[in-house]
Amino acid sequence: MKKALFLIVTLLFFLLLPVHAQTSSPSPSSTPSPSPPPNVLSSVNETLPRGVIYDVQLNLNLYAPARISFAYSYTSNFTGPVDLTTLSNMSSLWNLDASPVQAMFTTSAIDTFSFSIILTYPQLINQIIVITTWSGDLQPNVESYHIEEQMVYLHVTVAVSTEPEPATPEQVANYTEQYIHQDLVNYYGAEQNLSNAMTMNTWIIYAIWAGTVIAVIISLIVSLITLRRLSNR
Repeated sequence: MKKALFLIVTLLFFLLLPVHAQTSSPSPSSTPSPSPPPNVLSSVNETLPRGVIYDVQLNLNLYAPARISFAYSYTSNFTGPVDLTTLSNMSSLWNLDASPVQAMFTTSAIDTFSFSIILTYPQLINQIIVITTWSGDLQPNVESYHIEEQMVYLHVTVAVSTEPEPATPEQVANYTEQYIHQDLVNYYGAEQNLSNAMTMNTWIIYAIWAGTVIAVIISLIVSLITLRRLSNR
C-alpha cells in the first residue's frame, strides 16, 4: 500500500514539473524602438551653440529705383524677408526674389524698409557674401563679407528717396557766375581791409616820428636855455 502511494506521488511530481518550468521561465525582454532624431532645422535657434551665428547690419540710403543683391554660397534653407516693416506703415510696393545662391530686393517706393534674411547651413561654411546695391542712375556699389559660420543673419534698413535732377546748363552758368562774383567780393574786401590796416599803421608811424621830433626839439631848447644861464653867471 505504501509503495503504491509512493509511486503515485512520484508520478504526479514528474508530470507537474514541466508545466511549472514553463510557467515560471522568464519571458524575453522587449527593447523599445529608438525614437527618430529631432528636426535640427526646425529647432535650429535652440540647438545651435553660440559662436556659429553671424549678424550683418546694413544701413543704406538709396535713390529710387533701388535694388539690393545678396550673393552667397548654396543653401537649401533660405528664410526671408523676416519682420519686414516700413516707416510709412503703408503697403509700399517691393519684391524679393530668392534662389539657393542669390536674393534680390527691389522697390521704387519712397519709403524706409527694415527686414531680415536668414541663411542656414548644416555645418560651418567658409564663404564670401557679396552685397551689391543700385541707387537710381548711379553706378552700383559692391561690398563683401568674409564669413565662416553656420547661420547668417542679414539685417537690412534701407531708406529710399527721390534722386535729385541734374543741373541744367543755365543753372551751372548761374552758379559759376555767383561763385566768381562772391569770390571777387571777398578778394576786394580783403584788399580793402589790408589797405586800411596799412594806412592806420602809417599814421601811427607818423605820429611816433612827430612825437620823437618834438621831444628832441624840446630837449635842445632846454639845453640851450641851461647853457645860456650858465654863461651869464
